[in-house]
Amino acid sequence: MKVLSGQELAGYIQARQAHEVRALRQAWQVQPKLAVVYVGEDAALEASVAAIEQYGADILVDVMIRRVPADTLEETVAGLNADSSVQGVFVQPSAEGAAVSPEKDIDALTEEAPFDAAMPTAILWLLAGYNIDLHQGKTVVLSAGDGHVARRLEQMLTDSEVNVVVADPDSSTIDTIQAADILISTGAARPEAFAAAKQDAVVVDVAGVGQLFVCALFENLIRAARRTVQNPA
Repeated sequence: MKVLSGQELAGYIQARQAHEVRALRQAWQVQPKLAVVYVGEDAALEASVAAIEQYGADILVDVMIRRVPADTLEETVAGLNADSSVQGVFVQPSAEGAAVSPEKDIDALTEEAPFDAAMPTAILWLLAGYNIDLHQGKTVVLSAGDGHVARRLEQMLTDSEVNVVVADPDSSTIDTIQAADILISTGAARPEAFAAAKQDAVVVDVAGVGQLFVCALFENLIRAARRTVQNPA
């Protein structure tokens, strides 16, 4: 099986985004600004936040980091919703469910957000970057439990007229996995699930899409910043 990596594609996207940010700053005097709000002291979470902060610095986007107690999360997000200097708000863990206003919801957690969800976008970018055709009789299996990423990716695939089979990673049969020409896991996939994939299958594991996920977040942030120029308050 062929496991895809997004590292090279992420570098290309980052260079393009840096150019777009310079154009916003120079032509429109708009400084894109992202607020990252997170709860807790988990080391993996803090590493993820640090990677977002570094990516922002690399493309000249201001990134504001706020670590807050759970009981002040809602108040903090409400303040950022009202802050006109902030075009995007990203909350972690996303399950905390703070009410980010749709126009600043760069992870598209709500249907009202005018963006594509970041992780599904990253997955589709990765497939496109490798010229993987999702049509022409291909069997696409989405190994996914209930969750935001799985639901939005299924919808995006369906909207693109991709014939997708959704399988619960805890109960999907070996036959379902073995039938996949393209296997996409959006959660903690069982090792035996990947082991069952046929030799020529293309496999996308959400854990390997981290760099492109960050790219997709900033893609939505840049779009949000551009919207402030097109639709000034």
